[in-house]
Amino acid sequence: MTKTFLKPQNDLLVVEGMLSYQESARAWNTLRFQRPLLDVFPVLRERRSAPCYKWLMCHTLERLEGVMEQVRQGEMPMPLLLFLYKEETHDA
Repeated sequence: MTKTFLKPQNDLLVVEGMLSYQESARAWNTLRFQRPLLDVFPVLRERRSAPCYKWLMCHTLERLEGVMEQVRQGEMPMPLLLFLYKEETHDA
């Protein structure tokens, strides 16, 4: 089976969203894509396309630089950067 990476055409796209809690898994494991990301990757709207993902998490800057060298050489597509964060709630 061959992998075809999905490639965005925009210069910079910033999208924020929330993770959803899945009761059956007892985890915050559902990521809901916002419309701007779906506009860039329309294949994500197709029910029969069954897109997959490859998640790389670099624990050091040196490892990230190695991955970016593979991107520069055309061995990998431009990656999406995903930052996980927790919003502080201001309860009274």
